[in-house]
Amino acid sequence: MSPKVNPNGECLAVAKVLESIYKSNTIKVQLDTLDLTKEEITKVRFFTAIQDFNIDVHARSNPFEFYKRHPDCFKPKKVKDNDLLVDELLNFLGAQSQRDKRKPWMLNSAKLLVEKYDSSAYKINEIHNGDVIEIVKALTAEERYGFSNKKAHMFLRDMADLGVWKYKRNIEKLDVMSDKNTMRVALRTGILQFRIPLLASFLDVFCYQYSMVDRLNREVWRRGWEEWGKIMSIRSWKI
Repeated sequence: MSPKVNPNGECLAVAKVLESIYKSNTIKVQLDTLDLTKEEITKVRFFTAIQDFNIDVHARSNPFEFYKRHPDCFKPKKVKDNDLLVDELLNFLGAQSQRDKRKPWMLNSAKLLVEKYDSSAYKINEIHNGDVIEIVKALTAEERYGFSNKKAHMFLRDMADLGVWKYKRNIEKLDVMSDKNTMRVALRTGILQFRIPLLASFLDVFCYQYSMVDRLNREVWRRGWEEWGKIMSIRSWKI
């Protein structure tokens, strides 16, 4: 397939577009947190992020609204020993598939919070001294917690964009989430090219081809991130 990453410097062109959008302050996580506290926002995203697989939580009712009506579904000490609370949240999310995996994710991640973070998802950032790499390692240490590398990076990005967490170290190591949307942009802008044109929506997620595109997609967006960082550094220097 002869993959090519940023073959003609297209990442710089994409970075310039992102910079123009960023300056207009239109890049935001599209989540209505309903004026919840940072502690509450974190616990809602912590538990919904691990379930964000083949479901679209944004297309359904607001999970933050669900939290207001069913707060016990997000309390680690109650969740870790109560399958019914897990079922209640999964039913709300419409997460009907792979219940054999989803329920243990909830139960085990709740135990993780109780045992290592004083039952508080919000304290994760503080306990790991705002280190992006350390937080990702902690969340992805065991598959039973439900956090893949992709979900962990998505969760950390949301926490930053929502103004909940501020990181002290390795913020540049955050990855753009590789999914069908970022693949589509990468292919259509030409920052990722193949000898045979591909459409992200036609990639079988279980085949080796998808795994390769997923890896290259993360790599090419990393380059785009680096180019964007250079632009922002120049802008800061001029200011």
